[in-house]
Amino acid sequence: MKKFIELNKTKAIFMIKFCFIVFGTLFFSMTLILTYFNIETLNYNNYLFGFIGTVSLTFWVSILAFFSWFLRNRKRTKLLQKYPLNKLSEIGFQDYLKNEKTKWFFTETIKAGYISNYFITLDLNEKSFKTISFKTLVDFQKFVYQKDERLKSKNITVNFLEASKDYNTKDIAKLSFNQLKNDLEEFTRILSYENLKPINDSY
Repeated sequence: MKKFIELNKTKAIFMIKFCFIVFGTLFFSMTLILTYFNIETLNYNNYLFGFIGTVSLTFWVSILAFFSWFLRNRKRTKLLQKYPLNKLSEIGFQDYLKNEKTKWFFTETIKAGYISNYFITLDLNEKSFKTISFKTLVDFQKFVYQKDERLKSKNITVNFLEASKDYNTKDIAKLSFNQLKNDLEEFTRILSYENLKPINDSY
């Protein structure tokens, strides 16, 4: 909780205000529509119901957003404490604040570092806590998508401006640190070979 407040106090306040305005507008608009069609009479109870509904929805959305952040942070922290991920500092990976510059997503502390001029971030996959992803921004203009199958055999995917190499959390625990290091170096070599040049803007 303390870490969340340190990183996201301003964003949390913004989210609560935004949700309150959106849900309040929604409830008030619904009341006006129902009144316009003579389905409902505009009175004190309408306003009370709208206020309670707005507060309730804002509360539960806020709780859901916090617990989503909390669960991801806890899972990420446990993974980074395990071998071989706990050795990544030896090849330059450090703490990095993800989503620091946007107010629409909570800030999270992940790991990131440079390998062969590619700025690579490490985080849980967006779709599954059982997968971790090493990602980097790339210029894909000269990329030939027909070569996707060869990349997939190396667990590399290219999606718009982003290239990623994914690992199952159980599988990566079986790798030695040197194997992981070699995998990441191979990852950047393949990207370079495919003319996917690095774009080292911040995520």
